[in-house]
Amino acid sequence: MENKPNIKEFMREKSSFFRYLKDEELQILEDLARNRKFSNETVMEEERWTPRVYLLYRGYVAVLPQSEEEVKWYLRPGMVLDTGIFMPEKRGLVTKTISDIEFVCWDREAFEQIFKKYPHLKQQFQTRVKLYSDQQQIRALLLKNNYFAHVGTSLIEHLLEISTLCYFSKGEYICRQGDTGKAFFVIARGSVKAFREEEPNKILRMFYAGNAFGEIALVKRIPRIAHVVAQEDCELFIVPEQEFHVLYNRSSSFRGMVNTVCRERGIVIDENDLAKQAEIFFLVNHSSYDLQLLSYQLALAVTESYVYECLVIELSDQDETEYQIGPRVLGRKMSPTKALEFLKSNEVAREFHYIFIHTAAKGTEEFLQKLSPLIANIVYISEKFNLLRPLDKLISGFVYHAVIQTSADSRIPIASKKIAKLYPSQGAYSYQISSRSIGHLARIITNKQVGLALGGGSAWGFGHIALIKTLERLNIPIDMVSGTSFGSVVGACYAQFGAEGLQFLLEKKSEIKTAATLSFVHGKFLELLLDVYFGNDMMEDLPIPFFAAAIDFLSAREKIFKTGKIKKVVRASSSLPGIFSPMWIDNKKYIDGAFLNNVPVNILVEEGADFIISSQVIPPAPKQKQKSSFVPEFMSPVARIKDLLRAIYILLQTSGESQAFEGNFTFNPNLARFDVNGFEEANLIVREAQSQLDLVTDNLYASYKSFCSRG
Repeated sequence: MENKPNIKEFMREKSSFFRYLKDEELQILEDLARNRKFSNETVMEEERWTPRVYLLYRGYVAVLPQSEEEVKWYLRPGMVLDTGIFMPEKRGLVTKTISDIEFVCWDREAFEQIFKKYPHLKQQFQTRVKLYSDQQQIRALLLKNNYFAHVGTSLIEHLLEISTLCYFSKGEYICRQGDTGKAFFVIARGSVKAFREEEPNKILRMFYAGNAFGEIALVKRIPRIAHVVAQEDCELFIVPEQEFHVLYNRSSSFRGMVNTVCRERGIVIDENDLAKQAEIFFLVNHSSYDLQLLSYQLALAVTESYVYECLVIELSDQDETEYQIGPRVLGRKMSPTKALEFLKSNEVAREFHYIFIHTAAKGTEEFLQKLSPLIANIVYISEKFNLLRPLDKLISGFVYHAVIQTSADSRIPIASKKIAKLYPSQGAYSYQISSRSIGHLARIITNKQVGLALGGGSAWGFGHIALIKTLERLNIPIDMVSGTSFGSVVGACYAQFGAEGLQFLLEKKSEIKTAATLSFVHGKFLELLLDVYFGNDMMEDLPIPFFAAAIDFLSAREKIFKTGKIKKVVRASSSLPGIFSPMWIDNKKYIDGAFLNNVPVNILVEEGADFIISSQVIPPAPKQKQKSSFVPEFMSPVARIKDLLRAIYILLQTSGESQAFEGNFTFNPNLARFDVNGFEEANLIVREAQSQLDLVTDNLYASYKSFCSRG
């Protein structure tokens, strides 16, 4: 390689895929590495890939399916892309560079040489690549573990990015008594045993798949108190020491579980053991927006929702000054040297929960290098989607990207939970970001995003409106919405138009009734109505992220729409078989998503919602139906439609309830006195839902405030 950098050190320090390898193993990898560079906007399509493992050394990359504009994952320096060495199956992926990038790569011939010298590495790499190929199963494993069950989706996703899945053969030492604690372990497969050096035949404890260990040495900052050896061939999910501390700092539930386990094992914990640290965010500005103003806005947005003290530090060569920004927001101007001393002091943890740092001074990279063990977050602000991130290699923690939506260049053409949209205030005399956008970004970076899942239910779906209006009245934000069937209609209207969209739905109840009835003959009537609502608006341009569930009719698999024309997506999600004809999108036939996912809570979990409110409006089946004349009912197509609808919703009601209760709060009104097709009674449905919601509003608000208070 030209100007060959220290690849061995980079792999050891920055790459979770190559972490924990021995020095001689890293050396042969460095010797056989080749350099590949790609310019901005270069596209690597799977059909053109040659079997290689790529390690991203510089730049930023998005990996997408070929058929969709939806980011599956991002690569940043230290991450690995396997194009056929360990994962030979076709996945239909495209790799798009977001900046000029540099890869370090190895082809099949290089790995043959490596495996010839170190045969055990083949099994090791095949295991490690599962963190990419089997990520859903590993995520499920973590969520079932008591340590991680309540830490929040954002932190789980971060752990999957920075941790390592390692293979240990039977009899291999995982950690040794007396060693410094440098990791926390979760067993993905197999079992291990713990014993002490002085009593090698006495097993202290057995750990099995799903169990975790290694926290005591990290909490007490003491050497390992026992040997741990693989009882059989096993796979371990390994969280590095620094990320263990980040997790402990960010999640009160993880903190509580760690301390509980330590106490159960007779370990005394005092206030100096792993004391909670302030959360530090470094703001990097690539826009024309005033970064000082943005840092003030973010800090104020945090204190509006949570009872936390915040500090804004402006790095400057001028004399140190202190000033009040808001009721719980303090500002300080100080030199990088003074800031470094201050951030390492005990004063920080005692006084502040969140710290926002910004600077226009020179020497930013040098400052970050010194401070990188303390800073777990970088927030990039830009006005363009394509952004060079020159500081990525300095930080191994959370990296956030916010794009100010000021022009066509700033439009984000792909769906991504990794990128926040910031909208200018409407009618503002000067260039200023809206308070709603700032609040959304504040909740993203502090792991406080709120998601709303709206279930299907035909006319009963108007009951969702009562819930949304109540959330607005209580000032409970909605950061993302998912919907199925009529829940997708309500969700899309709110995501696009806000409260005005809900009122518009109520005003159009007669048209909805007509379209629903006539669509039994032809689905075009519903499409015409949706065209009036949404025109050619796209999902990826919505101010509130919106996701709709449908079913691919051919494969019978769930399809989560995150991009595309809103009217088509909502039509697909609402295509109830027997009532509405299927919807064709990109040569695929879709039907109503309610049959697989009537209250799509899981979508919000996957998209990073930390607190989920769900709404399930299908009432239980009536115990007895009032008898009516057989002839009119037999002759009436409307009556038959109603019976068909009711039969379908009886099937959906039970599954919808179980899905809804996966959220943090569930609204489940009984709207049985209204007809399934009673769209003309929309206002009465909203009123009835509101009266039932009023009975549990205090519980809803208390649940949300409890969530906000968690550190």
